[in-house]
Amino acid sequence: MSIYYNTSYSGAAIYDTFEAWINEVNDWRTINGPSELATVTAVGLLVTLDARDWYKLNVRGKERDWTLKRISLEPFDEVLPPNYYMPASCVRHLKTRDRDRIP
Repeated sequence: MSIYYNTSYSGAAIYDTFEAWINEVNDWRTINGPSELATVTAVGLLVTLDARDWYKLNVRGKERDWTLKRISLEPFDEVLPPNYYMPASCVRHLKTRDRDRIP
């Protein structure tokens, strides 16, 4: 399997950055066809700073219990502050993405 060097994600509380990173990881997965376990493990190599801390606490050692879809949803609440304003269009986009984009 060839490894395409995705950008890393630091845990920055910027919706567009987080969304673009998840989409890039998903595109890499679609092109290269790794298993769910390989994808979840690769995510651990692509996160830095706060995102790496979150991964170590929640995913490392339990990679078989995780999916890319779950990783794209669960840290979202922890990464973005509770008072983060998300426009309605973003909420609709997330719902559509979750249903259609990530298997």
